Amino acid sequence: MIQKPPVTARIVAESPLVTITGPMAFDAPDTATYLQGFAEAERHDQVRRILELGTQVAGVITTSTTLKMVEAQISAMTQGLTTNIGAALLKDRETSVKLVRELLDDHRAKVTNSLTRYLDPESQGSIPVVMAKTFDKAGEALLKRVETLLSEGDDSALGRLAERFTRNSMRRSP
Repeated sequence: MIQKPPVTARIVAESPLVTITGPMAFDAPDTATYLQGFAEAERHDQVRRILELGTQVAGVITTSTTLKMVEAQISAMTQGLTTNIGAALLKDRETSVKLVRELLDDHRAKVTNSLTRYLDPESQGSIPVVMAKTFDKAGEALLKRVETLLSEGDDSALGRLAERFTRNSMRRSP
């Protein structure tokens, strides 16, 4: 059962932050079971990690779906070509050779056009462009997070982590 949040609760997305205002509950049994293994103080970091990983997986699924769609289009075009060649071969030999050439040329053009749409780096809908945008967004979000952590000074999580690394490296130095 999916519980809807109260009318006053909102999910505000202003990169790099996602803010949940007001009480809100999600029906997510796997996540709830996973989070039960952590102390309450550690759950914030785990929820952030789950959100980030989920977003990355969603991008991969979109790319995978596009590739499957391309495979299906090529398969349908190849099946149509096979059917047309079979019909052409039933006709006389000279006409058959001409028709087979035309069918192969047509098939090559269709496959090239279909693949160009998804692989051409100049096309905004192509896989390379979409993946580049995804990586750019992830990089920008990471840089904003690091800038935010750096601006919080030595008392921030990043400052404490840097101090811990410094302490550990000094202990290991001969």
